Amino acid sequence: MKLKEKDKLGSRIRCLDLSLLIKQDSTILEKLVNLKEVKVPKDPTIVPCGRREPDELIFNKNIAVDFMSKLFESNKGGFSDYADFKSKIENWWLVHTNNVNTPNWDLACIAEIHNQAGLILVEAKAHKAELSRQVKSYDQKNPRSRDNHYKIINAIDEANKGLSELSKLKFNLSDKSPYQLTNRFAWSWFLAKHGIPVVLAYLGFINAEEIDGKLFSSHADVVNTVRAHCKDDKDNTVYVPDQSWEQGPLFDDGYATMYSVIRSMELSIGQATVFSINGIDIQ
Repeated sequence: MKLKEKDKLGSRIRCLDLSLLIKQDSTILEKLVNLKEVKVPKDPTIVPCGRREPDELIFNKNIAVDFMSKLFESNKGGFSDYADFKSKIENWWLVHTNNVNTPNWDLACIAEIHNQAGLILVEAKAHKAELSRQVKSYDQKNPRSRDNHYKIINAIDEANKGLSELSKLKFNLSDKSPYQLTNRFAWSWFLAKHGIPVVLAYLGFINAEEIDGKLFSSHADVVNTVRAHCKDDKDNTVYVPDQSWEQGPLFDDGYATMYSVIRSMELSIGQATVFSINGIDIQ
């Protein structure tokens, strides 16, 4: 698959190069995630996987069949197989499923989390404007779009209540919160609720100097920017509380396990080289 010009810059190309580096040396992802209960196997199952396999994971599309089936070999969670998984996620998120995608993931890898097969799901950014504050919208002239919109809002409301109950923290995810942030937490909760442990990692790439925009200058800058993104700067509504990003699990009841973490990396493009992970230089 030939990359589009826009995919040769910023977070997109770095995720492709990083995925191949992880495939070759899984300890890179372990160092990045930096959670003692998370182990990445050698030769991990990862999507995308380099520039030759650049397609991102979309749970209800063909790209997910082999990936999720590999996960289900070790942990089916609440699903009997991929067909059951696809049916349940679409029923939760959508009314009309033909030619409609569930959210895509910048990078996804099967890992061992709390001694169970689970998922590391990465949302990557290379400049601050990528942290979009756009809320959920739909085509008001299209009944299918309207139906799906309200089904998704109901799913988000369910996830918001579930996250708040399990974590004992106050989430405020709704049709008024940034949609990208919201669907990342909603999907991570849904998977964890069904017995598939999840690490949701917000990854900021530092010093992506080939692109215009407000770049991340340091690990602390990434952390502060993501945390600020989780609040409304007008009325101070907190969509995702700061405590969500701590080292411990957001929740772990023995069946449902979820982490949400903020991480950073400096990675050059061209010949990919990791310079730092979470503010620590790599020699």
